[in-house]
Amino acid sequence: MWLHNMPGIQLRTDNTVYKNEMQIFTTKVVNLCKEAKLFAPQGGPIIMAQIENEYGDVAGRYGEAGKSYIKWAAQMAVGQNIGVPWIMCKYSEAPQPMINTCNGFYCDNFTPNNPKSPKMFTENWLGWKVLFSCDILEDSKKEVYNTANINAQTSVFFKKPIEVAGQPPSQLSWMWAPEVMKDTLQGKGTFKESQLLEQKEVTVGVSDYLWYMTNVDINDTSSWKNVTLQVNTNGHGLHAYVNWRYVGSQWGKYDGLRFVLSKPTSLKQGPNVVTLLSGTVGHAHHGAYFDLQTTGIVGGPVKLIGSKSNLSTSTWSYKAWARDKLGLMGRALDAIGLQCLLATLVAVTRDYRGEYKPKKCAMNCGLPSQRWYHVPRSFLNNDVNKLVLFEEMGGNPEQVAFQTVTTGTVCGIGNEGSRLELSCQGARIISEIQFSSYGDPRVEYGAFKKGTWESLSSFSVVERACIGRES
Repeated sequence: MWLHNMPGIQLRTDNTVYKNEMQIFTTKVVNLCKEAKLFAPQGGPIIMAQIENEYGDVAGRYGEAGKSYIKWAAQMAVGQNIGVPWIMCKYSEAPQPMINTCNGFYCDNFTPNNPKSPKMFTENWLGWKVLFSCDILEDSKKEVYNTANINAQTSVFFKKPIEVAGQPPSQLSWMWAPEVMKDTLQGKGTFKESQLLEQKEVTVGVSDYLWYMTNVDINDTSSWKNVTLQVNTNGHGLHAYVNWRYVGSQWGKYDGLRFVLSKPTSLKQGPNVVTLLSGTVGHAHHGAYFDLQTTGIVGGPVKLIGSKSNLSTSTWSYKAWARDKLGLMGRALDAIGLQCLLATLVAVTRDYRGEYKPKKCAMNCGLPSQRWYHVPRSFLNNDVNKLVLFEEMGGNPEQVAFQTVTTGTVCGIGNEGSRLELSCQGARIISEIQFSSYGDPRVEYGAFKKGTWESLSSFSVVERACIGRES
């Protein structure tokens, strides 16, 4: 948001303000990598770097200014002198010496725009059944590197319920704390405007929620007793209240965020308060001019159908919720001793199994939403920890539980003539060998299976080498 709000800026095009900020950011990242000696000429693991991302998807919208910007970006990147090649993915007009690469489900027919550039597949969209390895050839003939031949340990993790003092895990104890909304339901905000503002412009990234509030004075209730509140919004979600009473909620669809909330309500003679809570689920992250996509009830219109009232140009009061506070009304986290905060997310899981189709599972895939959330260990105390869930629509938290994630088994495949090393973490020792085969073993559904032949002493040799040792 701070970038979007800079005066005179235009993103991803030939704009001096944007290019200056981009160069500052790129140089900062490069210098951090150089200081840590991460680039290959320094002995580090970074063998290439990327500037820009999938510009081919938006290049047509930016025209000649976009081409000029990309040429500048390439020159700026090369000027960083990192000693490894630079790539531009999914953009066929990437200028030299950029290596243009392929992102997608299939890249077998991809051809780079320079015959001297290697054919590279930088983003393997793994929704489909794909067998993928990286093979680097010298002079297009001699193999010098193949990821399929890397001998590396794989650690298999498992989840374990948290136990206290050796006792079985107990169910978490919960209590409810309703959100205090007295001032907003009364129409009291922090500032007023005689128009419906764009949500991100008001919150400036400090909140995902914004209250829109206005007053309606009614002198004659004969035609106003039963009306319909109609709100046009750019999404992503909206909760409506009239005179302290909950009217209803609605959310935007995947294929278009803009929607119209239309709910029946009742007004009374005299002053009436309309309170609307708009929520977003984040910012747009792709597409041409993505930073200019609006959210919230910007412009409206907001109407009371059944009357001739258009509230769009009424005086609106606004109030945002700061992220460093708990709840929309700003109760401090420290006041309740919070140690860890988990936000409830709405995550759509897409099912890409089976035969590939270009438009397969673009929406409504019917799979469950996200169930697992990672809590960094540094967030937790050795003593009591308090978890707060912010729930907009109500729910049952009785199935919520904490589990530790730890290494259960380690495994790996070593090619003939090479060395494979397996090791435990945290000074633990290898206690059991579950599978070992020197021959032609297979991997099926993540598990090792014996092949058609093997050495009969495979298991006993590995047991003698490993049992009771850390590695």
